[in-house]
Amino acid sequence: MSLKANIILIASIVLCALGFVWYNKVEMQKMHDAIEQNNVLQKDLIDNILRSQSSYATADDIKKLARDNKINLDAIKKDLNNIGAHVESINVVKVQSIGVSKKDIKSTNTGEVNENPPKEVECVDGVCENPDIHGYLGKEQVLKLEEPFSNGSVPLGEVGFSAWKDAPWRLELSKRIYSSTTVVGEDDEHRQYVYNKFSVEVDGKKYDIKLDSSEMKQVYPTASWHWFNPRLSLGIAAGLNFTKVKQQIVPNLGLSIMSYGKYVTNPEFSVLTLGFGYDLVSDTMDLTVAPVSYNIGNNIPVINNTYLGPIVGFNSDGDMSLLFGISAGL
Repeated sequence: MSLKANIILIASIVLCALGFVWYNKVEMQKMHDAIEQNNVLQKDLIDNILRSQSSYATADDIKKLARDNKINLDAIKKDLNNIGAHVESINVVKVQSIGVSKKDIKSTNTGEVNENPPKEVECVDGVCENPDIHGYLGKEQVLKLEEPFSNGSVPLGEVGFSAWKDAPWRLELSKRIYSSTTVVGEDDEHRQYVYNKFSVEVDGKKYDIKLDSSEMKQVYPTASWHWFNPRLSLGIAAGLNFTKVKQQIVPNLGLSIMSYGKYVTNPEFSVLTLGFGYDLVSDTMDLTVAPVSYNIGNNIPVINNTYLGPIVGFNSDGDMSLLFGISAGL
C-alpha cells in the first residue's frame, strides 16, 4: 500500500475516532439537558385517569426513588438479567384518603330488631330489674375497624356507640395513603416487564399488601417506513471493478437516509446509504451507494446494527464497480 493510501486510511480512522468522541460528548450533554428541562406535568383526564408526571433520570435517581418507596431494585434487576432485560422506568402512584373524626352522630337507619326489648324498671318487694343487662348504658361501646387482606389487615379507624345519647354514634376514620409502585423493565426487543408493589400507610406505619393479580398489555411493534432517519455507518466492501475488470477492497464511511423496520434506532433495513471510501487495490477514492442493506443483528443476537448488502461504487478515475459490503452503525 502506498504512503498516500496509509495517510488517508490513518486520517479516516482518526476522524472517525474524533467523531465518535464528539458524538458521545453531545449525547451526554443531551442527557443532562433532558433531565433538567424535559418534564411532563401531571394531568387529570376524564374518567379519573391521571397522566403521571414524568421526566428523564439518572441511574442514581432511579435507585433513590426505589429506595424511598422500599422497592428491592436489586431483586428486580437480577430477575431481569435472567431474561436479558434491564430496568427502564419506575412509576409511583399515591392516593390519600381524607380522615374523618365525628361524634354525636345520629343513626342513619336501624338494623336487627330485639324481639324482647327491656321493660321499664319495675321494682317488686324492693327488687328491681336492670334493663341494661349488658352494661351498654354505662360505657361507650367501641368497635375497631380493619380491612382484611390475604397477608394481613389494615386498621381503618373505629366506631363508638353511646346508648344513652340521642345522637349515639362516634366515627373515627384514619387518614390513609395508598401507594402503588411500578418498575418497568425492557429487553433488546423492546418487550416490557412490569413489577408492582402496593402499600397502605396509616398513622405513620406502612402495610405492604400482597397483590392478587397484575396484567399488562403492550402493543406489538410493526415495521414501517422511516423516511428520514439519518444514521452513520463504518464498513468495508469487496467486489469487482467492471470498467477495468479487477478486484476492489473499499473501507468506507456511509450515511443512510431512510430505514424500514420496527424500531427507529435498530431498523431491519437501512435504505439509500451514501458514502465515500478508499480502494486499497486501485489506490483511488470511491463514492459508494448502497440501495438497501439488511440488519443481520436481528438474526444473530451478539451482533447489533450490523448490515449486509450490495454497493455500487464510482471511483475518481470514472470506473464503476459492484461490491458487497458489511457495515456497523455508529
